[in-house]
Amino acid sequence: MTIHGSKGAEADYIVIPGMVSGKWGFPSTIPNDPVLRMAMPAAEDFRQAEERRLFYVAMTRARRAVLLFTVNKRESPFLMELIGDHGVPRTNAIGEALGSSVCPKCGHGFMVNRTSKRGPFLGCGRCPRCKTTLLVVGPTA
Repeated sequence: MTIHGSKGAEADYIVIPGMVSGKWGFPSTIPNDPVLRMAMPAAEDFRQAEERRLFYVAMTRARRAVLLFTVNKRESPFLMELIGDHGVPRTNAIGEALGSSVCPKCGHGFMVNRTSKRGPFLGCGRCPRCKTTLLVVGPTA
């Protein structure tokens, strides 16, 4: 069922695939046709407001749980916000917990354990695009 078609409906579990960034992701980065923009009201101040409303509709159809699928290193900005700002846990396909610390600089990658000759540190998983590092204090998990 499409998200638009689900308005007013409910289910115990909702599965939302395609939570990736980019042209065919969610939210999509395909620009609106200029002709369509002429017929639409003025743009809203909040970024991607209509796509956010659509995402909210999809998530609120669930009575028990929502399962969001993504591709590693192509995570949707909406998914990154849920993980970074609201502490939504991240797991792999078989339910094992994954690190959920979003890079404080780029906001697009997850901080991963790394080691160097100077000892352990956290580095953004999008390296070399983002070179953010954090010193690890205490034991690493």
